[in-house]
Amino acid sequence: MIVFNEITGEAVTIPDEPKRIVSLSPAITETLFELGLGDKVAGVTVYCHRPPETRLKPKVATYMGVLLERLKEVNPDLILMTTGVQRSVVNVVKNIAPTYPIPIPVTVYGILDFIKKVALITNVPERGEELALELMFNLAKLTKACPSLRTYVELEFEKPYTAGAHTYIDSLLKVIGLRNVFGNEPRAYFTPNAIPGDVDLVIYDPKPFRRRSSEDVINSLRIRGIKAMHYLITEGDELAHHGPYLIKSTAHKITEVCRGI
Repeated sequence: MIVFNEITGEAVTIPDEPKRIVSLSPAITETLFELGLGDKVAGVTVYCHRPPETRLKPKVATYMGVLLERLKEVNPDLILMTTGVQRSVVNVVKNIAPTYPIPIPVTVYGILDFIKKVALITNVPERGEELALELMFNLAKLTKACPSLRTYVELEFEKPYTAGAHTYIDSLLKVIGLRNVFGNEPRAYFTPNAIPGDVDLVIYDPKPFRRRSSEDVINSLRIRGIKAMHYLITEGDELAHHGPYLIKSTAHKITEVCRGI
């Protein structure tokens, strides 16, 4: 099939039934498995670790760079990726196999659209519809499930990042009833100069496979002046990626903590 891509401004010829898909995004990888296409995944990034079977797949890229020889070795017939910092990778890989970048969603509702696009490009539209509906029902159940707590979110990268109004993280918090302390900041991800006072809840999203205990993480946050009545430390990379797991699991974990406050 021939599909026009708004990001590249080009028509992309994609196999009707791709059999060797390379995913350059953890969210796409997770979505492919949720769509029942895990056996078609031929290569992933070093950051793809959900579901656990993903870790057995050949690693052909980091998030911002591609190991070209490894990519060629897995012989993909379709490469899926996101936009943002990955834009520079498009021209590097599109000569190896048909490449389709999908925009990063800026709202939690955009995650449903993102999933539908992955399903359409891989020619499993009915599965995509079922998954999107399942996630939509999940969101409906969680709407305003939390008390209106002032919440600070921190993502663990080379330096701390938080989420402003132009992110699916802020959107998710608002859906479940929380108030992002940077929810009025008209930008996406940034390192804050200072944390506003009177924070009720801190949600900290470490890198995957963290070695520090929750107590060590909380102590390090307090030393930096980030103090709150309650803390939630995720298992790692739960908020940093916008795959189905964010709605199916992480959102529920957050609401469970909030209901106990």
